[in-house]
Amino acid sequence: MSLYRAAVYGEYQYHGRMADVDVVVGLAFGTSTHPESVNWHLAETALARGHSCDAPVILEGTLEQARTTNSPPALVIDGTLTNSAGVGMGADGVLKEAKEFMDERGMRTALLIAQAFHIGRVEAQAQSRGMETVLPFGLPRAFDPESEQWWTTKQSLWIPRELIGLGFIKLPAPIRNGLGRILMTSSEPA
Repeated sequence: MSLYRAAVYGEYQYHGRMADVDVVVGLAFGTSTHPESVNWHLAETALARGHSCDAPVILEGTLEQARTTNSPPALVIDGTLTNSAGVGMGADGVLKEAKEFMDERGMRTALLIAQAFHIGRVEAQAQSRGMETVLPFGLPRAFDPESEQWWTTKQSLWIPRELIGLGFIKLPAPIRNGLGRILMTSSEPA
């Protein structure tokens, strides 16, 4: 899958077998949690897929707030919302904790649930952490016009920020980590 096609057009290749899924991991997009928001759709999709393949579900905290289904997830991962400089829990932080959950239980394969324009990077980050991945057909393509994260409110704001972010994650780890430390230090209050 082209990370750039997913980021710009929301196009991704669904793949994998539901029979191979050990865990479902749902990642948020934006901050809205009301019924019919993109996060409500993501939460309900993750829980339904987990139920259908009898797999535990891990939800990012925003999705836990959005869900209306009575089925509780196996794990909720809460963290600081990512800011415009990329500082905060973010998808990679969620995936790090999901991978720890998987490793503790001998799990290898995650069904990833994320917004269609986000899924390319989410899958690349999951695979870089050693997860085998399955992507379902029909992930939501909606943006979150009420989001506190301006880049998730519409496609025209998402694309430039995501393309910069994709360039960042493709940097060698020592450079990426050094830049990350600089960004974290510069985002702290004076």
